[in-house]
Amino acid sequence: MVTRGRLVALAVMAAFLVVLVVAERAQAGGDSERIGGVFRFREHGAGVTAWGWPIMLGFLASASMLVGSWASGGADRVLYLANAVLVRVVLLVAVVFMFVFTDLPQLEAKSLTWRTIVYPTLAFAIPVAYWLSGRSGPYPWFVDVNWAFVFTFDIVSNDLHWYGTWYYWDAFVHLVNSVPFFAVMAVVLLAVERHISASAGFRTVMVFGLLLFFSLHAFWETYEFMADHVAGTELQPGGMEEATMDNMTGIVGALVAVWLLDRWRRRGILDERAVDPLDGYIRGTLKRERQPTRNEAGEAGRRAVGRRLRG
Repeated sequence: MVTRGRLVALAVMAAFLVVLVVAERAQAGGDSERIGGVFRFREHGAGVTAWGWPIMLGFLASASMLVGSWASGGADRVLYLANAVLVRVVLLVAVVFMFVFTDLPQLEAKSLTWRTIVYPTLAFAIPVAYWLSGRSGPYPWFVDVNWAFVFTFDIVSNDLHWYGTWYYWDAFVHLVNSVPFFAVMAVVLLAVERHISASAGFRTVMVFGLLLFFSLHAFWETYEFMADHVAGTELQPGGMEEATMDNMTGIVGALVAVWLLDRWRRRGILDERAVDPLDGYIRGTLKRERQPTRNEAGEAGRRAVGRRLRG
């Protein structure tokens, strides 16, 4: 069955393949600093090339499916399932790549040992917790796939030497990754908002989420600055200019996520496709809460109506 999401994913993948063809011709013509830099990893030998191709194609396929999932309004579970598996396979292969080719220049002074532990742990946290709980409640596909993609993009960009090829690639990663990252954070806040005494509404939650996101993003840039000066890493080779650009592009990405989530809300699918599954996951998997009484259930229904009216 061909769905809208799958058609969009195929169209995006086709666009990526066109870029690869152009990049191949550019590199054949001696251009490795612009579009030809897509294949810069091939400059490090046949072994790196053999690993780089599947990592790159797998990542582009995952990115295409992520866009397709957003375009379908989160309705295509098969697309989510395929991407949930693929994005983690790409992440694990990319991590192994770093241990196989430890001497590559793009992997020097990047605190990648720490990332190879933390990133896979965070990427697998949701499915592992779900499995250990006995698969209680609906599975939060939206949160799961968007969350795993964030970590994979960063690792792949290091492996394929994209950070070291284009000066603004770090800013681009912050722009793109801020969309799924903020979307996950916003959905978590919307699920938590259901359990507080006062109903805040979508707009208030988004404003609070943006403030929290800006703080976390500034903290990340501060961590990179401290790591460079204390641990000798090279996470901010562009200094203050790079950190400012990253913050600015991160803000733009977060605002794009707000716009996309608001479109889902206006279509009446945000709760059903993203918030409800996460709320059920939290109740059934992490908190093991008791069943609400009839009065509590009625109050929850009234609050849900109030949230939709305040929008």
